Amino acid sequence: YTADTIAAAKITTLTFGDFTRQNLADGIRLIWPNATAAQDLEPEYVTVSPDATTAYISLQEANAFAIIDLETRSITQIAPLGYKDFSESAIDPSDQDNAIALEPWPIYAMYQPYAIDAYETNGETYVVSANEGEARNYWCYSEDARLADLNYNNSPLPADLIEAAQDPTRLGRLRTTTAYPTTNPVDALYTYGARSFSIWNNDGELIWDSGAQFAQIVARNFPQYFNSQVDLSADPDGDGNMSLIELVGTTPTQLDARSDDKGVEPEAAVVATVNDRSLAFIGLERMGGIMIYDVTDPAAPVFESYSNIPLETLAANGTLGLTGTTDVSPEGMTFINADDSPTGTPLLLVSYELSGTTTIYEVTITPVPDNEFRLFGTFRTVDLITLAIAGAITAVVITRRYRRERELSVDHLVSRD
Repeated sequence: YTADTIAAAKITTLTFGDFTRQNLADGIRLIWPNATAAQDLEPEYVTVSPDATTAYISLQEANAFAIIDLETRSITQIAPLGYKDFSESAIDPSDQDNAIALEPWPIYAMYQPYAIDAYETNGETYVVSANEGEARNYWCYSEDARLADLNYNNSPLPADLIEAAQDPTRLGRLRTTTAYPTTNPVDALYTYGARSFSIWNNDGELIWDSGAQFAQIVARNFPQYFNSQVDLSADPDGDGNMSLIELVGTTPTQLDARSDDKGVEPEAAVVATVNDRSLAFIGLERMGGIMIYDVTDPAAPVFESYSNIPLETLAANGTLGLTGTTDVSPEGMTFINADDSPTGTPLLLVSYELSGTTTIYEVTITPVPDNEFRLFGTFRTVDLITLAIAGAITAVVITRRYRRERELSVDHLVSRD
């Protein structure tokens, strides 16, 4: 875009004024007290179909998509996303057992995606979602609670499930909502975020979900950091400030700290085409790192790799402070195709919220032997897709918690002979 094209653009403002509590589909969460649908529905993220005819908007708190016809410039549908049944998958719901305890539980998760990205395969449009989860929790209104806080009087739930819901080492610590879809008496148990990524068709219908794969991959690769995070309240040297090295160094103390609250917390998502394959990159806000899946077949995605440089460095007793080793909380991602890349190879740019850094990765595709077993996949000939740091952008951020500063090379971004 240029200043001239922006100045000449026709701007259309769309509202949710035509939607009411009465004409919206069942399953759409409207929870703000005394609010209309138009006041309650809160756009979070937008993506546009490859043919530029349709826009999809995640309405995170409402657990829904808004679908926009860009040719008529109208909202054509608000699609509820439904619930994920963890009895058909697995979840670790407690931060007080200090263990990896992935088990099936009859818990229903609201998908509540943050980032979404549309892509096309075999002539059809699909939407990838990073299912973060989000509660409304403000000084004037909060829906947020834990399962142990709910009143189970007259509940039709089985006695053993109610007992587990009141036990902090089992389900009691799991975050839930006192608003819709929780009922009084309690007839089902709900939580925020599906701890996964999903693929939806162009009508907002679920095609595929990654289940418990993210948690299982983390448990396999980094069991000592399972469902962890950095500790923002720590001050290792007591000087009132915390460097990024000190911040990342708090991770080993946080094993299981996020099990009660959205787990690895998928946040960022982007889909790109590399060598005629559609690849989904999913950033995990709390655990950190990036999951890579081949989503060319939207009904049968294949896990490719998980890159988490800070945890890899910690696990190997490496040196923190090198490029990528102190990146915390991936928030946004942009993919640059090989044809547009200054290095001639595909690049993934990732911004990190807590560290205030941006790192550039080269996407590398390496052939692997025939019949090599792939986690969650099958025995087949595939290519291994990994990330390697290509460079970074200097970031200096001052916050009320600590000062963060990094000086990182941008050599790989400079054209040279």
